[in-house]
Parts: sequence; C-alpha cells; structure tokens
Amino acid sequence: MKLKNYNNTLFIYIYMSNLSGEIIGNFDELFVNGDKYIHITNNNQLVNGADYITSGDIPSAPSFPSTLGSSGQIVRLKSTPSNGFEYTNFPVAASNNLGGVKVGTNLSIDGNGILSATIPSAPAFPTLGTAGQIVRLKSTPSNGFEYTNFPVAASNNLGGVKVGTNLSIDGNGILSATIPKATTSVLGGVIVGSNLSVTTAGVLSGTANTEYSEGDGIQISNSNAISLNLDGYSQSAKIKLTSSTEDVILAVTSSQNDKFIKLNNGNDTRLTIANDVNTSSRLQVEYDGSEVDYNVDTVNLLVKSETVNTGRDSIISIRGARNGSTTHKVAELRFENNDTQGTVTGVRTLGSICGMVSNSGTNVGDLKFYTYANGVAPTETLKLASNQNATFSSSCRATNFKFNDDDGNEQNVRDLYNNALTSIPLASSSVLGGIKLGYTENGRYFPVELNNTNLAFVNVPDTTIPIASASVLGGVKISGGNLRINSSTGLLDVLIPTANNNTLGGVKIDGNNMEISITGVIGAIVEPLQSLLHVGIYNLQDSENLATAVDTKIRWEPAITNGTSGLLHNATNNLPQGSLFTCNDSDGGVYNLNVQLALTDGTNQSRSFHVIELRTYINSSNHTSYGTTSRIYFIGSGYARMLAGTNKCIYGGSIQITMAQNDQFEIVSTRKYITNSNALNLNTGSEATRLTIDRVLITNNT
Repeated sequence: MKLKNYNNTLFIYIYMSNLSGEIIGNFDELFVNGDKYIHITNNNQLVNGADYITSGDIPSAPSFPSTLGSSGQIVRLKSTPSNGFEYTNFPVAASNNLGGVKVGTNLSIDGNGILSATIPSAPAFPTLGTAGQIVRLKSTPSNGFEYTNFPVAASNNLGGVKVGTNLSIDGNGILSATIPKATTSVLGGVIVGSNLSVTTAGVLSGTANTEYSEGDGIQISNSNAISLNLDGYSQSAKIKLTSSTEDVILAVTSSQNDKFIKLNNGNDTRLTIANDVNTSSRLQVEYDGSEVDYNVDTVNLLVKSETVNTGRDSIISIRGARNGSTTHKVAELRFENNDTQGTVTGVRTLGSICGMVSNSGTNVGDLKFYTYANGVAPTETLKLASNQNATFSSSCRATNFKFNDDDGNEQNVRDLYNNALTSIPLASSSVLGGIKLGYTENGRYFPVELNNTNLAFVNVPDTTIPIASASVLGGVKISGGNLRINSSTGLLDVLIPTANNNTLGGVKIDGNNMEISITGVIGAIVEPLQSLLHVGIYNLQDSENLATAVDTKIRWEPAITNGTSGLLHNATNNLPQGSLFTCNDSDGGVYNLNVQLALTDGTNQSRSFHVIELRTYINSSNHTSYGTTSRIYFIGSGYARMLAGTNKCIYGGSIQITMAQNDQFEIVSTRKYITNSNALNLNTGSEATRLTIDRVLITNNT
C-alpha cells in the first residue's frame, strides 16, 4: 500500500497478490474487508493522527493483532498501542452522526452493497361516485377515501345551493340577485311615487285622502257621483282628457244642444267605447223611442260626412285578422231580431253577409251570403267569388230559384228550362226544329258536327284515290303476276310462292327465335351468353405508407405478360410500371374489379380519412408509361382512428370498366384528412390488401 498526494488530493495505492495491476481510488471512505475500513479525511490528516505523507511510501504497517474483535466492531488506526490498531463498536447513524444502519422495511442491499428503496403502491382510488357527491379523506377504509352526498344549504347547515329564479353567477363565481318589477300578477320591487312613503324599516304608507270641492259646472251628489253641466258655456268650453297616445275631447256644438264625444286624431274622427255591461258587443247603440218611421229620415245609427256638398264619401269598414285562416268568417255583418212575444223568444239571426279569405297566400277572398233556417245555424246560400263568379250552394240550387214573370206569375228556373227543351219541335223535311248530335260514323254514313261557332257540318272524306308510291298510300293497277283481286271481297291478294333453296318466296314464322317487325323486317333473336374469365388476385408489391403523400399509387404483383386476359402489367416497385394495367386486346374488354385496402395498427392515436379512386388513361404508346388522362372513378372510402393493437381499418369497393386497346387503369389511395405524420402502412398480407380482376366474356347463342 502506498499513500500519495496528487493535486492536493489524497490517493491510496493498494497492491494485492491476487490482482495483476494496481487499483487507484479517490474516496473519503475506503472499505477494505467487510465492515473493516480505513477513513481518510479531506483535511489531509489520518484518523489515527499519523503524520501526513506528501510523497513516497508508507512505512510498513504494524502487525495486525492476532485477536479479532467481536461482530459489529471496527478497527481504527492509532499511534498506540504498539501494534497501531484498536477495536471499537461501529457508530449508529443519526441526523448529526455518520454511522451504520440496518436494512429495514422497503429497503434492500444487493451483492454489490448497493442500497435501494422500494416505494409501496399508492392505495387504490375508490370507484367514482355519482354527480353531486364529494370525496373525503379518512384513515379508514384501507383505500383512505369515501364518497358522501354534497350537503344542501339550510339556515343552520353549511352546504351547496342551485341558482334559481332572479339569481345569477358571473364568470368570477359572484352570486347576484335581481329584483323583478312588481305588477298586478308578479310580486316584485316598486319605486315610491306620489302620496307614498317608505320608512327606514321598509314600511310603505300612503298619505291621507285629499278632499275636493265643487267648481263651476260640476256637481257631486250624496252618493259621490260627479256630474258635468255645460249649459250656459260658450262653444270653446270643453273638457280635455290627455293620454300617452291620443286626446279624448268632450265638446258641444254652437247650438249647445247636439252633444257628442269625439276622439280627435288629426282629420279623422273615431269613436271606441268598451262596453262592460253587455259583453256580446264592444260598441252598443240603444234606442228606446217609438217605432221608426221609414218614410222619414230617422235612423238609429248614422255615419255621414260632416261637410256637405264637397263630394265626400262615408265608408264603414269591417276588418278582421285571422293570420291566413281560410275557414273563419273574417268580417261579418249579421242581421238579428229580438222577439219576446212569439213561441220562440230571444235573439235569433235572420241572415248574414261575411267575407272569407280563400287564398291565404295572396290574401284575397269571397263574399258569402248565409241564411238561418232555425235562427241559429248558418247555411251558405250564395257566394260571390274573387274571380267575379257567382255560385249558388247545393242547398239553394239555381234550378230551384223562383221569380215572378211579367204577368206576376211565380216561375221556377228548372221548369222554364224543361219547358224550353220540350217546346222545340223535331226537325223534318217539312218542319224546322231541333236535332240531336252524337251519331257514330258507319261506312258511308257520317255524323253531323258543330264548329266553334255552333254551325252544323258533315265531314265527308275525299274519295279521290292518289297513285300509290313508296311514300304515298294510294291506288294501284293489277297487271297480273302474283297479284289478284278477290272477286267476292274486293281485297287485293298477293300470291307468294313457298320459299326453298331454288325459289324466292314466303316463309312462315313459328316463333322460335324469329320475328317480323312492324316494318316487315324479319330478324333472328340471338341470346348473348355472358361468362367470367378470372384474370387473377394481386397483392402489394411492397408496403405503402399512406401518411407520406396525399396520393399513393398502389403497386401490385404478380405480373401479367400476355394471354386471354387482354391485360399487360409489370410487377415492379417503380412507378408507373408497377401500378399500371394496360389493355392490349384489339377488341378491347370488359373487366370487374374488386379492391380491398387494409391499414396496419397505428403507432399512436392518429385520425385519417382515405378514398380509393380508379384513374384511367387512353392512347398509351406502351404498357410502362402513361397515356392521356381520361377519367377518375370513386370506388370506396374509409375512416381510421388508429390505436396501438386496436382499430384496424379496411376499406374498398367494386367497379366494372370497359377498355379499348391501349387503355390503362391504376388504383390510387387519396388521403383527404390526417392528424399527424405517424406511419399508416398498408397490410401486405394476401387476405388484407388485394386486387381481384375478372374479365367479362360475351358470346352469341346461335
């Protein structure tokens, strides 16, 4: 063993017989053998008080005592006794004392003397409770949690509340109350107005009643009824009651005898009276005088122009509002009688006239007249439509309508109609009269018709026969040969010989795959036969990452060199040779294609949307380069939400295409949407991503 100083740091060299080299350590503590150690401090002093050696070798150590100490003791270097060693008990570690420790719970020491701590698992969180519950920490049960319902607030209990009527909570959690405005039906806040006061205690009071005295023209009876007497006052005298909208004016004319109430609104004069006594009407005009004499100008209600000889009109308008209804009597004028002396007393309706909306879109309607057979239930009698047509109802047909003729005799429309029909004599060679139309043409006998001006005529066909031609139907002259006219029927017969191998003639159609069109063309019915030629099933040439590009052209294997398929294809990973299929058949071909693409598991949560397209090209010069772009067809689509080990995505579809020679197609997966750039590889398995091609063969069944 050697002790040396390097850069003010104490190093110990230890030579051991079972090692081939020297071990250099730079430690505050050097463990030599189990729990026996040598401690060197950082102040360049040995624990046993030996002098610090700056260089050179340490003198030979005194002999180790023959008697070893007991378990748990240590050996310390000392200047005395002569052997230089002393046994002492191992100190116990404390917060202010460096010493030994024993391995306890959740601690362990491996074969290299490394001390490790094991952190116990946290107690399992209990199953979540229901909405409105809270979590409390407890010493029991073992998991340390328990759920309890959130307490409801009360006058003596602290708890939660819900925001109710007239309460609100802003974004800072501040609860506020809103006092509604008091109405006749709503309890709320008020503002103290005239003749009212509120004490500091919130008591609302009213002031004492004010006593009023009578003025000129005003009288107050013992029953507190107020009367107004305007006799003796000038025309300008008036009482004006002002509201927020219009003025109500009570006035008298210059004669002071014709009193009226006028609601002044500019140049218009209107009257609106709400009648609380008779609820059946809003405005009531009563007359209790003697019976009206209709020979004089005496009326119960008069609407007139105030100014005479100025050409002004008087109009009464009845205006309803039904918002598009076509079934209600929107505006009605009703005629009634109140009888107290008959067998049926009370108010009965004699008739009514009303306007009804017939077209809610244009807001137009009809004028209808109603009668009341029992004085209660209305029956529509006459309708004057908006198109100016008059229509009698089914209960009041025009044929039942009666009137008096010039002689004062009552006549019925139906009777007059029937008499008119029977009063016309039948026409003959000697009598001018009526005829009946409707004869059906029979040979050379033709019916009489009427033109648009009711003039009678007979349509006799032209008997002149034109000469027949290829485009004109007409007459021909028989010259013999295979033509003859049947003497009994007058029909033209064509004598057609029976056709054979040597004779041009006629044939008879028996219906087996033969037919004659309406133009006389004979044809054979050929049923085409359709079959499928399986071209093959093709798999990925190599895995494709659909996240690397928007458009991914799929490359397939194996190759198609030639044959009955009519297609050529190279099995290569190069583009476009590995994705193109080219038709090399001079007759072209029809092909059924079925495509299935399968995505492998994603490495991370990744959302994407993909579409399979079939892209076609025409007029290619060879099967390894593109022709001219023709069309793009949609085959199928798929949405992927990839998670590791789950949610594999498979999408695809089928399509039939017709190809001419030098036409091409390829399969392209187009990415429409993606959330990240993690790999979305196509599955190369034979049952995952594949292309199936069948050729449709059509032959004639002869």
